[in-house]
Amino acid sequence: MVEKKHSDKLENNKGDRLTFKSVYLLLFFVIILGGVLVNNFSGLFKNKPELFKDENDISNGVSSHQIESRLDNKIIDMIPDIFIYDKLREGVFLGVKGDLKDIYAYDINNNSLKKIIRVKDEGNFIKSLSCNSDWIVWVENEVLIMDTSNKPFKWQIVAQNILTGEQIVIDKSPFSSNKFEVPMHIDYTPNKVSISNEDVVVYCRNDFRGAKIISELICYDIKSKERKVIAQTSDVIKELIMECNIYGDNIVWSRFRELNDDYEYRFTRYKYSDLYIYNIKTDKTEQLTKDDFYHDAYIFEDKVVAIYVPPNKPNQTAYNSEVVLMNLNNKKFNTIVHEDSPCYRRKEDEMVRCSPKIDSKYISWSNSGGFSNRFIYDYKNNKFIEIYDGTEDTHDNTIVMYDRFSNYALFYIAGTDGDIKKFCVIINDIK
Repeated sequence: MVEKKHSDKLENNKGDRLTFKSVYLLLFFVIILGGVLVNNFSGLFKNKPELFKDENDISNGVSSHQIESRLDNKIIDMIPDIFIYDKLREGVFLGVKGDLKDIYAYDINNNSLKKIIRVKDEGNFIKSLSCNSDWIVWVENEVLIMDTSNKPFKWQIVAQNILTGEQIVIDKSPFSSNKFEVPMHIDYTPNKVSISNEDVVVYCRNDFRGAKIISELICYDIKSKERKVIAQTSDVIKELIMECNIYGDNIVWSRFRELNDDYEYRFTRYKYSDLYIYNIKTDKTEQLTKDDFYHDAYIFEDKVVAIYVPPNKPNQTAYNSEVVLMNLNNKKFNTIVHEDSPCYRRKEDEMVRCSPKIDSKYISWSNSGGFSNRFIYDYKNNKFIEIYDGTEDTHDNTIVMYDRFSNYALFYIAGTDGDIKKFCVIINDIK
């Protein structure tokens, strides 16, 4: 996939809106899907997830009261030419514009933008970012135009203190070229970075040993300036570490294994994806799944949400995935969103469900590939909540909830005419 160079002016005409749409959708697919997923074979995990059920369940694990519409939420139209990455504080988010040169604070209450950080190296572009209340951390690399035959390999991870302006270069690229013999989905630049409230940064990066590229999970403590390799593979063709996330003292990540040469079992690039968790205080690593396909984990307190890719059914022609929830106390998965979930109008057994998130109340996710999504899941009350009506959900529009930060759900509506409407739904607390 080749990305066209972005325009610096996104407001004035139709061509500019189309340019922004390409930038926006590219950012969405890079963040949401990554590069290792669609397009695998696996052993069946012994503890196959079970559907959430109660005494009122009917066929397919769907009960009549498992869905509720709450359409009295406040809706705020957002500035279209900003892509949000993280929440800085209540009502204020961090994002980038199409030129990927600056980080902006976006106050959603008064719809104002404030430029707060410029790339450290003027030749670089911002690839991803994360923050807590004290630090903003971002990945920047050298190339705006993504060319799979000439991938960017010069990058750095930078942290800046919000109050003092102090900057720290956490890591830099070890590569001096991009001429290694690796599959197309292998990137030289870290895809994302995550920071905890305790100022610990985690990220997955690739390095080289001779002619081979290895992958690593890195933990960096901003306070102590200590950097630690938590996990490592010997060759990314055989194993790849990606998709790390941190909460408190726990870090979760995916370890993809064995390139897939037979898609009859699963439509994934690797045959297996196992989930691991590392505790900083105990310095212990635990494998959560084995010889199956769980990935894209997100952790909150003692719960982990992830994506599960079930084995293909007979005559299945496209990739399908589910959203699952694990309680770390018993290490048991339950399926939250699946092909027969009541949030869908019909059976959806060939859908890319991705980017799950969990907090103290809700689970959210995205549907890619042109599938709309207007629902979150209240896992304490075991029901789907419709938070936005479907009046604009037509053949000409796709409503996408592309991210959520606590009670702020971010949507865009992509029309066939090239226009993108962006808005935020502020979810009323559900008792």
